[in-house]
Amino acid sequence: MCLGERQPLDTGIAARDRIGLVAARADDRAACVQFEAKRALPGADPAGGNCLGHETLDFAAAAAIPTPGLTGVQLIEEQLDLQPGQRVLITGATGAVGRFAMFAAKARGATVIAAVRASQREEARALGADTVLTLGEEAWDGLPFDRVADTVGGAQVAALCRHVAPDGVIRTAATTPIPPEGLPVAPAGFAVHADAGRLAALAAAVAAGEITVPIARIFPFEEVQQAHRLLEAGGRGGKVILRP
Repeated sequence: MCLGERQPLDTGIAARDRIGLVAARADDRAACVQFEAKRALPGADPAGGNCLGHETLDFAAAAAIPTPGLTGVQLIEEQLDLQPGQRVLITGATGAVGRFAMFAAKARGATVIAAVRASQREEARALGADTVLTLGEEAWDGLPFDRVADTVGGAQVAALCRHVAPDGVIRTAATTPIPPEGLPVAPAGFAVHADAGRLAALAAAVAAGEITVPIARIFPFEEVQQAHRLLEAGGRGGKVILRP
């Protein structure tokens, strides 16, 4: 999502108007981003109101969608190419990326096994998991997984990945690698890419209440240091948002 902080030339868009979704940006952060303009909402207040025409989607929720949302759905739809009836293990299924992966997996008619912390078991079921495992505490004794969508990484995930079918696929969005020793197939990472159309569809799904995006706390931009400390502390239970 973009906020017009300065008056664009010859556009009729005022500063801080809501103007669209980011479609791509250059590696150089000083360069301009490419975005798909939807419609400007003059005089918008980023602390509330509607967004991109969705009456129930505010700036905080919209700001929490792009990276985790696209990562989660691309993990399922593109990297794993999940098909109806396949068994997919989603680790960290209640997290920012995992919940979008679960949303995409259920939409494709897959059987979802969610591996989460003990305190997140009920939430994972509420999000649509068919089976829930406590990560690091429970072993898997069911049929082999056809696919693994990982957002956690590490040895505990590797232990579950030993139950992947020989022709299965393991993809990870985690920064912690999955140790490959003894696994039927090698894990692989991927890079999320811009997709304005898919992002708009996710925004609509969030606005319609089809998927929830927990917000831990919203900070004014002037309190960026406090926001960073909260991120470092972990255990937030939602996204941390900076408000301009």
